[in-house]
Amino acid sequence: MGYLAVKGSEEAIRAARALARPTGGRQTVEALATHLPLVLDEIQGEAGVYEPHLAALAFTQARGDVAEAVFLLRGYRSTLPRRAPARADTAELVPDRRISSAFRNVPGGQVLGASNDYGLRLLDLDIGERPDATPDTGIADEAGPTAGTAGVAATASGAGGAGAQAPAGGAGTGPLSKVIEHLRAEGLVAQPGPAEPPQDITRVALRFPASRSARLQALARGQSGAMTSFAYANLRGYGPFHPTLAELRVGALPLTVAHPRTGNPVCIGELPVTEAEAIGQKPDRDNGTLGMGYGCVPGRNERKAIAMAILDAVLSGVNDDAPFDSPLADEEFVLAHVDGVEAAGFVEHMKLPHEVTFASDLDRVRTIRQHVRGPA
Repeated sequence: MGYLAVKGSEEAIRAARALARPTGGRQTVEALATHLPLVLDEIQGEAGVYEPHLAALAFTQARGDVAEAVFLLRGYRSTLPRRAPARADTAELVPDRRISSAFRNVPGGQVLGASNDYGLRLLDLDIGERPDATPDTGIADEAGPTAGTAGVAATASGAGGAGAQAPAGGAGTGPLSKVIEHLRAEGLVAQPGPAEPPQDITRVALRFPASRSARLQALARGQSGAMTSFAYANLRGYGPFHPTLAELRVGALPLTVAHPRTGNPVCIGELPVTEAEAIGQKPDRDNGTLGMGYGCVPGRNERKAIAMAILDAVLSGVNDDAPFDSPLADEEFVLAHVDGVEAAGFVEHMKLPHEVTFASDLDRVRTIRQHVRGPA
């Protein structure tokens, strides 16, 4: 479907754009980067660009419209040169937060980190009255001062008893062994298959059936709300996979590139990521293995990473032994509808002029009415 450029009412269009001009400036952008990191992580993940300052610029320009901010950042991403492919091994991830709902005792312990999951979720009316302050990384008691010092994260003991203190970010322990690897060693989860050449869907259009790398990239760039809704539908019984969270990790993932002369891997930096691995019983219980889904997204977005792991399991053929009649098992249905930019653009294009197509609808209805009722 094509559209002609609107030449009439240009003055009104310019005035409309002026009314929509962002009012925030440098201080707003800096405040967003400092105080609203989670929404910026959501924007960066869906845009496929990890640069908090650019995400704050896009969010300010969009006046808080996440879909518009993602669109702006994706457009900017398309102008960037591609230097070299980077590689990452999530076994090297140093976790700020690491939990497992499958086991109480996991090697390295449960690292609660920064989370609102374990307290009452009540609106704090006093926030607007307090002066801005740097977030405290200690363990704060509701009725008393902060326990511990800066750089201390909450951890849970292996027995689920009283809390303990450990260096934040896993700085004292480094990378922790993954729960899924212990299950693989026992033969309860199948070993991963041979790695396939990665496909970049920003260069080669997504085609169905999609390769696993293309499917994971599409999910990683998916709209958080859409993916959460699809995963929720699966959990409610409209899908076949009912998992347990083997592990959820948030931390810094080292990125390496091949040295242009020696070919040896060289670490060029770290990328904050959230990784989730979900496991569940397959319908075919005779093979003695659990099905698995994987999710990994840039920044801190636990809800999306878990949803991604669930959808990956469903779309990866975890239930090939017992096909399930569900739209969530339809790769094209899911992947084509989780892209927030595509969805927002197609829904909002309804605001553009449609006089010609609507006039044809009216003519068709009038013709039918004449045939049914006869001439007036």
